Amino acid sequence: MVYDEGLGMLSRLPPEIRIHVWKYMIPNQNAAEAQAPRGPKLALLRASRQIYNEASHHVYKSMTIHFEISPACEPGKWFTVSSNSGLRLHREDLEGSTSQGFDNLPYRKLDSIQVSIEAPSAADPGQILCLWQKCFDLASFLEARNHDGLPRLEIYLKDTAMASWCARDQPQKTLQLKNFEIEEDWELILAAFQRLRQVPEASINVPDNLKQVLSQESRHILCCRKELLTQKEAFGGTIEPDNPWSDDELREEQDRLYLALERELDNQRGKTADMLRLRRFATWYEDESDWSSRAETVIERIFRSGNEQIDEGDAIYVLGRYTAMRALNPRSLVYQHGPSCRWRDVSWYSGGFGERLLDAYEDGVVSDDWEQEAWYRCYPDGISRSLFYKHYESSWLEDPRENVPLRDRQYLWDRLMLWLKESRCEDLELGELAEALDDGCA
Repeated sequence: MVYDEGLGMLSRLPPEIRIHVWKYMIPNQNAAEAQAPRGPKLALLRASRQIYNEASHHVYKSMTIHFEISPACEPGKWFTVSSNSGLRLHREDLEGSTSQGFDNLPYRKLDSIQVSIEAPSAADPGQILCLWQKCFDLASFLEARNHDGLPRLEIYLKDTAMASWCARDQPQKTLQLKNFEIEEDWELILAAFQRLRQVPEASINVPDNLKQVLSQESRHILCCRKELLTQKEAFGGTIEPDNPWSDDELREEQDRLYLALERELDNQRGKTADMLRLRRFATWYEDESDWSSRAETVIERIFRSGNEQIDEGDAIYVLGRYTAMRALNPRSLVYQHGPSCRWRDVSWYSGGFGERLLDAYEDGVVSDDWEQEAWYRCYPDGISRSLFYKHYESSWLEDPRENVPLRDRQYLWDRLMLWLKESRCEDLELGELAEALDDGCA
């Protein structure tokens, strides 16, 4: 048998035997849970180009990746990802150091991607907001990987024992959003995927009880949502004036919807909303020294879009959240509490971690880094609406002893105004509305 340098010793095996070797490499649940570096490993694909070309076809061609989207907001379980090989993982993120390779998977070679979205409870409005954010994140993740192509996409809306997409023989409507035609929960969630394009084949599956009560117009909308996914042009390529399904109209709608749902999160009460506010702040920056912010990247894109319905009022809301985030940052004690704060009197003081923070404060130690896990240790039950608004406009922000290298509030305001100015080609006086901040954030 001819020795092939690209395959190494594997070239001595017949092709039909090598196929079994490649299939053995597909990760399963046991491999995912293994503590030691043993079990099937896809790292073999990196050994050589020839091994990759031969093995990847057999490894991926029958693989289905399944994303389970739950309305619950639990630390470390933002996504549940499984495969038909038995692999099942809980992921906080699909990108970066915690992704375990999901950001580099060759999705175009997969058989399919399935997305199951569990129904939210109308009794807990935070759940529909949680579903929206998860679906928005997943759609953005897939959109960023669509340059190389995606496989078949199947979306399933599923009822559970606790909640249904229908309520009293009508599609469930959890939120009352002003100035939006989107009213029903199912359409709100599917709108999170409307930037995703160029899927070779797509299906959207809804429960029978929901399908039976959809109006004719809603059925048409459902059909249009599916057709958007399979459009051959990338998002932004379809511009038709006065067409509600034109990409420019959809972009404006989704950007306004993003900001509107952020305001909804500011105001909602309940366990899910509390945990969502905590996650919003904990993930504002990455655990890195360059202070990169995915949240501010999205905000910058929206404010630079030229959407005439986004204005200085929206900037005030963004700045209010930024203010609260900096005031509540558990790694910036002087900034957070000021000289007169009595730690043991604050309502969210809890046990050992609070003691360590108190000791750090009394020793004059202020951390100059960012740690997402510190947020979850400090606020294990989330950030309540009352705690959020207590710091929405905080006088501590004027404390000159601030020692954490986070971007200054006025600097963020100026950047927001600059983005609006550039998108409209208008002359705006930077910071000209800063005096209105106190009234706007009251």
